[in-house]
Amino acid sequence: MNVLILFSSPGIGGAEQSLLRMVASSSENVHYQIANFGGDGPLRRRSYELKLNYFRLHLSDSRFSQWLPRVFEDLFSVRNCLKSSDLDIAYVIGFKASVFVRIMGIFNSKLKVVHGIRWNPNTFSALDLGLRLFESVFTWSISGYICNSRAAACTLKTKARVSSNKLWVIYNGLDSIDYASEPLVQTGENVVVIVATLAPRKGQLPFISNVVRTFDKLELRCKFIFVGRDDMQGRAQELVDAYSLSHLVEFTGFVSDPREFVLASSLVVVPSLANEGCPTVILEAMALQRVVVAFDIDGISELVEHNVTGLLVPNRDYAALAEAMLTLLMSPELRLEMGVRARKRVMAEFSIDDCANKHFDVFSRLVGTDN
Repeated sequence: MNVLILFSSPGIGGAEQSLLRMVASSSENVHYQIANFGGDGPLRRRSYELKLNYFRLHLSDSRFSQWLPRVFEDLFSVRNCLKSSDLDIAYVIGFKASVFVRIMGIFNSKLKVVHGIRWNPNTFSALDLGLRLFESVFTWSISGYICNSRAAACTLKTKARVSSNKLWVIYNGLDSIDYASEPLVQTGENVVVIVATLAPRKGQLPFISNVVRTFDKLELRCKFIFVGRDDMQGRAQELVDAYSLSHLVEFTGFVSDPREFVLASSLVVVPSLANEGCPTVILEAMALQRVVVAFDIDGISELVEHNVTGLLVPNRDYAALAEAMLTLLMSPELRLEMGVRARKRVMAEFSIDDCANKHFDVFSRLVGTDN
């Protein structure tokens, strides 16, 4: 079976990392190709590091790129990619990739198109509204959707009128070999780690304004480390400087493997405000026996069981978030107890092999039957 995974951008986050790991661990029954819009970037480099089959999108005749609008250049690139091999499945990640592949897939009746929904599109943002409207009208043009949370599948079913028989839920997974060693218990200073691209929906700015400032007034000393690419042009650093919090806060920039920071942490906080599916950082933290504190939004409660493997608080309730963090920081025994339970759960229920096998089952079902 030949499968193309086409991403809408060259960037890489937890969702992309999870899919690339899945491809690297898949059986020989599936031959994957990786491609992305937007040119070269971290996604391509990571694909080469994992020795994956990466397809570089390009025009058949470079002269066209001098006068064709970018949208037509991208369409021609998709056409070339779809023609380059005998594809059975086009697994598209992102709205743009989904639309373009469906347009060019009209000329290939054999091809099955599957849209990977890696976030919960339930907000009133232009992207979410556009996706829900598009899918409610054009769901007939696609073979199915793979969501990485039940929350996302529910949104497509209730707000985009997608039929249940076109929806599958497959969570991200971790390679158990990478997390086989028993994690060290964190000792020493209190360290809170936030792993996510610095972006408005990830909630770092209000977290700094409300939580970090609160901790600055406490006697309890705590360091906050933000791990991730900055997509806000330095606004987070400017906010830290404005509140004179640089003695508490560190920004690392993009890190390909954040595990060393998670291991050095007392706990991991996910202050995201919307659009979360199955955050890989939560699975990584749980596998490393670190407790997660987060807002109870979207698919997060499908991973973190409140008061059992972590703590969840109402969305945007920063007083409750700070209180939950303080409770855990003041109780190493509680952190260890929850961390042990979290590790057991993720190692038992969120393996990369299970993720790969479930994708294979869905693709086999689609290839073996007419849409």
